[in-house]
Amino acid sequence: MATLSIQKREGVGKYVAFDMRKEGFIPGVIYGRELKENLNVKVPLKEFVRILHSGERVLDLDLEGTKIHSIIKDVQHGTFDRDILHADFRAISDTDKIHVTVEVALVGDSVGVAGGGVVEQSQFNVDVECTPKTLPDHINVDITNMNIDNVIYVKDIVAPAGVKILTHADVAVASCHMPAGEEVAAEEGAEGPEVIGAKKEE
Repeated sequence: MATLSIQKREGVGKYVAFDMRKEGFIPGVIYGRELKENLNVKVPLKEFVRILHSGERVLDLDLEGTKIHSIIKDVQHGTFDRDILHADFRAISDTDKIHVTVEVALVGDSVGVAGGGVVEQSQFNVDVECTPKTLPDHINVDITNMNIDNVIYVKDIVAPAGVKILTHADVAVASCHMPAGEEVAAEEGAEGPEVIGAKKEE
């Protein structure tokens, strides 16, 4: 789990935020029933972007030596330049139910691929409900028994213990099919080649 060192923030408003950005920080706020009051903080932009790109959403905030277990709830961007302007964090406990997005990873060697097919993944993440302790880095989907013309749906995913998948059950995750060119060739072959000059039956 990532740790992000932050600082207390004095003052609010666009001029305070502007000065912070010149120093490499963005304004943020931490709220939640675990806290007595909302905390206005300064967030180091470079480190925060690194955590966002890693896909992590649950992290420890180190507020000048005090660790606050948190989840990233909202990131506000500029309308035109898409620069990060503000971050919201919710303080959580190890037993809180949280909603997060988790990556789906295909594992195994498909029997369909061995038969000349290709596997195409159409859903790369799912929304889940879990506690911080049961939050998986990703969810594996075994495609070993996937044959040509087979489809794996969200309802086929085996969720880890303590994790409930919220994404609609009928969303397709992956499919196996013959390459497009070979499908056409197979259809033409089934009809048989036309013999030029052969007399057609009337």
